[in-house]
Amino acid sequence: MNVELFNPSEMNGPVGAYSHVARIPLPGMDLLVISGQLASDLDADLAGQAEQAFEQIRLALEACGGSMSDVIKLTTFVTRLDQREQMRALRVRYFGDRFPASTLVQVVALADARALVEIEALAVVAKQG
Repeated sequence: MNVELFNPSEMNGPVGAYSHVARIPLPGMDLLVISGQLASDLDADLAGQAEQAFEQIRLALEACGGSMSDVIKLTTFVTRLDQREQMRALRVRYFGDRFPASTLVQVVALADARALVEIEALAVVAKQG
């Protein structure tokens, strides 16, 4: 299987030794595995950080010819569950009424102690060209 690992130039660079996107070819489509995304402004509140993470995911999808409507699964890691309503409002904004499968996990901490949320995604997009 020919898996392509890369970092779209439109996205913030990775903060470690990993790729933002793995593109796995399937018949007529590509499966995209998008690494967990953190906010670039870690002084923002949970909603601000989540919006930045969703924007990074959107940029990854667009770099691969897709959009947020191609997301089939989200995994969201938060350090506080008491702010779930803010996350729900953002999900409606980014996905309308077509919600992908989803997992929400509360964690003690993320890679940076200031991070409140990290979001990773799986998407299926039509093959380009």
